[in-house]
Amino acid sequence: GRPPPPSPPVGRLSFRAMSFWGAKVAPGKAAKVDTPDGELLHLSQACLDPAAPAGAAAKVFVEQGGEKYAVACLKEGGVECCALDLFIDLKEAKLSVGGKASVHLTGYFESEKWATSRTTRRPSRSPLRSRRRCSPRPSQQRRRRRRRPRRRRRRRR
Repeated sequence: GRPPPPSPPVGRLSFRAMSFWGAKVAPGKAAKVDTPDGELLHLSQACLDPAAPAGAAAKVFVEQGGEKYAVACLKEGGVECCALDLFIDLKEAKLSVGGKASVHLTGYFESEKWATSRTTRRPSRSPLRSRRRCSPRPSQQRRRRRRRPRRRRRRRR
C-alpha cells in the first residue's frame, strides 16, 4: 500500500492529491479494482468503447448488499457517455457491465474522510431539483410552443 499522507502544518489547509483511475470493462464482466486502504472510488464518467458496434448498448451496474442498481444506460449513436458523481466503497460494492459493448469507466480515488466531509458540507439537493447529467432520450425532449398573442376580432357594423 501507500505510505500515510504527512500531517498538515498547523494553520494551513492540506489537499491530498487524487489519483486517477480507469478501467475498460467487457460486457458480462466486473471491474477489477485494487482499492487503497481508507479510500473511496469517485466514479466520474462512463463511456462506450469507441470500437463498439453500431447500435450496441450497455448498462453499468453497482452491486451492493445483494442488490444490483443500474447507474448508466449507454447506446452507440445515442447516449454514448454519461457523467456520474458516485462515491463507492469497493470493499462493499462492485461495478459490472451488461449488454453488448465494453464500457470505459473513469474516476479517481479520494480519502474516505475527505469524501465524507465534502459530501456532508454540500447542501442536500432534492431529487426533483437535481441536474440531469446524461443526455435525455429524444422522446423526453419536448419543445415548448410559443404562445401567439390573440388577434382581436373586428366587430362588423
